Amino acid sequence: MPLSAHQLAQRKGRVTASFLPWLAQGDRDRIINEWFRLIDDPRYVPLDLSEEWLIYRGEFSEAPTLDWHERKSRLELTRRGEVVVHPTRDYLCCTVDAFCAATSTVIDLKVINHQRDPEEALSFYAPQILVQKECLGCDYAGLLITRGDEPPFLMVLPEDERHRDYTARVLGMADDFWRCVTARVPPVEIIEAAPLTPPERWRSINLDNEADRAAHNWAGEMIAHLTAWEGTQTSAKLNEAARERIKGLLPEDCKLLTFEGVHVSRNRARSVTIKLQRAK
Repeated sequence: MPLSAHQLAQRKGRVTASFLPWLAQGDRDRIINEWFRLIDDPRYVPLDLSEEWLIYRGEFSEAPTLDWHERKSRLELTRRGEVVVHPTRDYLCCTVDAFCAATSTVIDLKVINHQRDPEEALSFYAPQILVQKECLGCDYAGLLITRGDEPPFLMVLPEDERHRDYTARVLGMADDFWRCVTARVPPVEIIEAAPLTPPERWRSINLDNEADRAAHNWAGEMIAHLTAWEGTQTSAKLNEAARERIKGLLPEDCKLLTFEGVHVSRNRARSVTIKLQRAK
């Protein structure tokens, strides 16, 4: 449903999670316009989505869609419409469509056309719902999708290292954007940076394949480094094993041990370092 005056007041002066998919994609017009809004620049143009049927439909079908999912899943949905500020970033907030305490999942509603791939939609809106998850401090984030005439269905992002890393990168971009706001500096570097790619759209490259080599102008340099890594891997493992054994053999009361230019030292915190001291 449309945002209330109270919700708008809570969101005022803050970056909202709903903006983050466009920040992550490097959408110049949306990023500059959001910057204008946050610095109270008269060039800010409020987004007019009144002619967007899917947005309009989503706003007015929100309550019945949530009620439907709640009834079908037999899991209570709470915190509907609550504006939540990030626990450590006061500039960042989200408006919650729903929260399922039973599964510790924040849920955002999206209405998409029948031709759009739900996986693509989940990938595109990942920055938004991952930051909603951070704001609430819950375990999972998902989209409750209505596509065409299909009943709504829930898609949840995995909780894994890839998505934790992606969340950190999205939050890093948000921090950079907010620094531009506070300094009143146009976010040019953010716009010009490569878009963040969600884990769902990561790809595999096989440099044993001639076509893959030809498709990437950095392939030759990468192959040279991979070859060097392969040739030194055994030596590196031996070096690490020797390092650990040296630390284990070093007497507890030894501050410095030297042998043929190798210096093994222990500091006051009892940390041991090994260095090769070259003769001058």
